[in-house]
Amino acid sequence: MRPVPRHPEVTGILWSHIERYGYGADGRLFVGERGGLISKVTYTKVFRAARATTFTEEVRRGPLLARPYDFRHAAVSTWLAAGLDPAAVSVSVHCPQAAADDHGSPWLAG
Repeated sequence: MRPVPRHPEVTGILWSHIERYGYGADGRLFVGERGGLISKVTYTKVFRAARATTFTEEVRRGPLLARPYDFRHAAVSTWLAAGLDPAAVSVSVHCPQAAADDHGSPWLAG
């Protein structure tokens, strides 16, 4: 496991989840119905349902957060656009600085 920076509101939501459901037997925060890993099929279904509920039809047709991994790109892009040091961002997301420098506007809305 590794520390991941989160907004205080998200941290509060996660703590509420922990209070309600606890941790999995192996210490994971989220577990599958039978206590193991969450299957890719389940994860994808939930992600698509959340995206469909959250975005307008126009946004859903575009590239914004089309895949779960795009959240990482969006976070990096937002931090870099806000002026955070690219070296610090690359450490936060465990990627080379060159990769952090390449993340940009395709993942940002507006």
